[in-house]
Amino acid sequence: MAPHPVPAAAIADDLPQLRDPFTEAISNDIVLGKIESSHCTARVTREELEGQVGAGEDSSGGRAEGSQSIRHNAMPGVVKSDGDPQAWSGYDTTQPNPDPDGTDASYKDSGKNDENSTHPMSKINGSYEELSDQASYVNGASESLPISHTARPRPTEDISEQNPPEIQHITFGYLPFSALITRLVQDTFNSLNDMVNDMADLPMPLINGVGGSNLSQTNIQKKITMLSFCQERRAQLIKVLVLSQWSRQAESISKVIDMRVWLDGQRRLYDDACLWMGELKRILGPVKVPNTDLQSALEPLSLGTASWLPDLGYIPEESSPQQLLDIFRTINTQLAIRLNLYERLPVLFRGYSIKNGRVTFRIPEEFEVDLSIADEDHSSQFFFIDLRFLFLPTSNLLLEGWLRDEIEGRINHVLCHEGLEGCSQFLHEFVLSHKLNILKEQAYQLSVESWSNSIRVEAIHRSLVIHYWLDQPGPRNWIEIGMQRQRTRHKSWLSGNGISCIAIRWFRAGREVKNARINIDPGSLSVEAILRRVISNHTDLIFRDMYANLSFGAIYSKRARRLKHVSNASGPMGSSLLVQLTESQTITITQEPVSGKFAISPASLLNMRAERDLSNLAFPSSDAASRIAKLRASLSQDELDVQARYLGWEIIASLRPSKETIQRLFRHETLRIAFYRRKSWQSGWFLVCTFGLMGDRWWILRSAEGRMIPENALTVGPELETAFEIPVTDSKALVFEPSIAMLSRIEGIASGMISQYMDTHLLAKQNIRHQLCAAATSRPVLKAPTLRIMIPDFRIRALLDSPVPLVTPWANKIIRLIFIGIDRATSSAVHIAVAKTKANVPGIKSLASTTDSSVTSHPTSGALAFRLTNRVGLSTIPSLLQRLSKIERLLRNLSIVQKHGCACNDVSLDHLSFTYADSPSHLKARISSSPEKPPRLSFNHGNPHLRIQDKLVSLMQATQDLDRVIMLLHLTHPVMVAYSNLVATHTNDKITLLPRSALWFQVRYEKSKGHFDLKLRKRRGTFVWFAHHLEFPRNQSHTEDAEIALRELAQSRGDGWHSMRGGFVASLDGTRAMLAKLDEVVGNVGDVESVPMSSPRGKKRKAQDTDVVLIE
Repeated sequence: MAPHPVPAAAIADDLPQLRDPFTEAISNDIVLGKIESSHCTARVTREELEGQVGAGEDSSGGRAEGSQSIRHNAMPGVVKSDGDPQAWSGYDTTQPNPDPDGTDASYKDSGKNDENSTHPMSKINGSYEELSDQASYVNGASESLPISHTARPRPTEDISEQNPPEIQHITFGYLPFSALITRLVQDTFNSLNDMVNDMADLPMPLINGVGGSNLSQTNIQKKITMLSFCQERRAQLIKVLVLSQWSRQAESISKVIDMRVWLDGQRRLYDDACLWMGELKRILGPVKVPNTDLQSALEPLSLGTASWLPDLGYIPEESSPQQLLDIFRTINTQLAIRLNLYERLPVLFRGYSIKNGRVTFRIPEEFEVDLSIADEDHSSQFFFIDLRFLFLPTSNLLLEGWLRDEIEGRINHVLCHEGLEGCSQFLHEFVLSHKLNILKEQAYQLSVESWSNSIRVEAIHRSLVIHYWLDQPGPRNWIEIGMQRQRTRHKSWLSGNGISCIAIRWFRAGREVKNARINIDPGSLSVEAILRRVISNHTDLIFRDMYANLSFGAIYSKRARRLKHVSNASGPMGSSLLVQLTESQTITITQEPVSGKFAISPASLLNMRAERDLSNLAFPSSDAASRIAKLRASLSQDELDVQARYLGWEIIASLRPSKETIQRLFRHETLRIAFYRRKSWQSGWFLVCTFGLMGDRWWILRSAEGRMIPENALTVGPELETAFEIPVTDSKALVFEPSIAMLSRIEGIASGMISQYMDTHLLAKQNIRHQLCAAATSRPVLKAPTLRIMIPDFRIRALLDSPVPLVTPWANKIIRLIFIGIDRATSSAVHIAVAKTKANVPGIKSLASTTDSSVTSHPTSGALAFRLTNRVGLSTIPSLLQRLSKIERLLRNLSIVQKHGCACNDVSLDHLSFTYADSPSHLKARISSSPEKPPRLSFNHGNPHLRIQDKLVSLMQATQDLDRVIMLLHLTHPVMVAYSNLVATHTNDKITLLPRSALWFQVRYEKSKGHFDLKLRKRRGTFVWFAHHLEFPRNQSHTEDAEIALRELAQSRGDGWHSMRGGFVASLDGTRAMLAKLDEVVGNVGDVESVPMSSPRGKKRKAQDTDVVLIE
């Protein structure tokens, strides 16, 4: 296909002046159709055209064999059949596939072949630049320009008969149709295998051991899978069928594509040629310089004047200083006359001064303007001279240059048409707008610097809106700065109505604050100062509301705690609220002006939490008082907890009753509750302190039926039964200072109340008459009433559940029970019980002289007072009755001790100590008794009865007979003393006393292996000690000596003792001598076989009256 001829001759005619080698070369290239471009597909030169004249083309219109095809990127979806090289399918006929950079690859390839070619103009970065070796033209002269192109002569032969070059055929990127078929077949086979495997994995339902029916869910799913696969494959095969039909027309479509690509390339060549020529014409324009007009320049250069220039007389002649002074005086006079007589001065221009031929109108803190006149006519206009700003921050340099010219023209125009009234209004509005712009610029500067993320600036028409405290919750706060027309006098220098000014509207929590006194200094503009002043007022209002809300509480209204509001004297940080929380802690609350966060000093963990709570409040004016009250309650509780731990109180933090329970138990407003408990108290009783703005109060709390509250109980409601308020010393005291002494008094009062509650509850349950009377104690701090009880004897026996009756004769049946405090050692409640006995009670004098501080008595009046300690939470009545029983038992024991002639050493309700022997030293015994343990007998250190203490204790616990025990002490005293002497003399041999009972002992010798028994028996009405079962070792070498010693011992007699058949008998006084004689015989015999002691005669006899009798 032959291209259309290029109208190169017409283009070349546009450059008649460029008849140099460079222009000639360009013309030749245009004529031959060889214009360099990045989109050229071939370079056609004269030699190439001449070489192709004889070649020709084949009849089919195909390409020459020697031509090279330039590869091009194929369009997507183009497929070439293997069998037919001209078969193409699926080609997009709209446009060729561009390269990623926007040009065809074929064009790029042709461009690469011409990289070394040079032109007078090169396209650099998309624009034509002038070559460095370009020729310069001066006044029409030109020099030859060195170029790399050689001018080709025009061909002499006619080229119209030559065939045009063959159009490039695009083959790059085409795919064979067989590859598509192969891939489709392989993909179908793989998909079919996957489908079969998936269907095999599906479970087959069994019905009676046989496969499921054809309508089972699994079979239906398999059928759906097969149908879906077939439908998908069918759609792909239809697409392949369409492609195969297109491939039959691939040859014609490929030619159309090649033609379209060639036409686009030609069009780009024409466009580039036009652009290049236009650019060349443009850059050659400045090179041409016109010839100098010497004729016009000759007269000014030689004579210094130009006769053709007219003289308009605008430049006046120079005046002398005196003339200038006279002119200024005349103008000043004319201005004074005109302003005073003819001009109606506006409100803003009533303050002026006349000097140096001008009148200066001054508006304080805004501007001053200089005006003058150019004519003596009173109706002529004023003219603008100068304008100066009278506020900060500003710069008068702004009124220079083009801005001054603009302002001067505007002012003169206003003066011409509206006079001084319009000028004053125009300048006033202009200055106010300028001030607003300055404030707006300052606001934007603050929003990105020191007040970033804290304010938001919005410019709405001629108003400036500044939102502050953006991070604070709740409704928004903002100020609006804009123009407002005043109806009243704004400043002392203003008069009249309708004068506009800069005003501020303040919106606090979304509502406009009326009559807000926010003064703006018009002479010193500062958005930050305005913000701080507004925020200062805002902070002050918040603190005022907080002060008023806190003052509703009795604590601060009655001056129990300090509360002071400091107004803003030095800015936002000057406003503060001083709150005394406790006696030792006072906080100062301030508000940070930038972010609006609250700050509490001094810093602490609780204060930091309170800061966060205050800062998160949506309405701090109304809600902050409750947070501060809770902070006071928390600090008070912390101080109370510290002192409570010192006293050993148990803090119960997990006990959290419901609001309904709190309202039911505690009548007053309660913000915080602290629960305490003494470990020594009975379970079910608590000590409670409530905190609130109306005052702090103490309570005792009892759970239902005295049940123990679990420690992990978070909420307890109905289980808390009753609460009793604890009366303090000063009924007007609203708060208290936690201290050891104060808490001790509270604990004492609470313990007394709990104890008396339990006592009265038990007495009422037992139907025992009782009465609470006013306290008659010397410690009025406790304020515990006296409990008077009337208990008959039979009721006491029933309450004690004891068959032993009380035989103590009481003067009356009334017992007074008085609570006196707490025993710090045991944390028990201490009561004093006062009863009156008869004066002739045996042993009452000994009880009165005892050193036991728990019991005191009056020997003459019979009054008896004893001290009772009981666990708090339990009734004291059982302890009182037991104490009465102890007193009766003590008096009975005292009478027994006195009967045996023993001296009492220490007497108390729990023990009785007495001396029962004086030799070899003072031998003392102690009888102890307690309700939990049986009575016990003990001896002092070194007492010989320590060896038989266990036997005596068992006897006493079994018989409860102190009389018999004291008698045994006297009877066994000689034996115990004698045995102690034997132990002291035997240093080389160990002697052991084995008590078989309190009346039967065995003496053993470890070295000699001898032993004998001692038994207490009664003979002829007196008690004697009988020694029998005497066994001693026999040594073969000393048999005769042993028999002789035995005969002598059997026939011997001593002071208070003598031998008898079967043993030896000694009185109480002769027991020591008998034991000494037996020790001489038994302790000095060797170690041989032992034999029992027999009578010297070896005969038996009947028992006689003189023999000893065993004591049972």
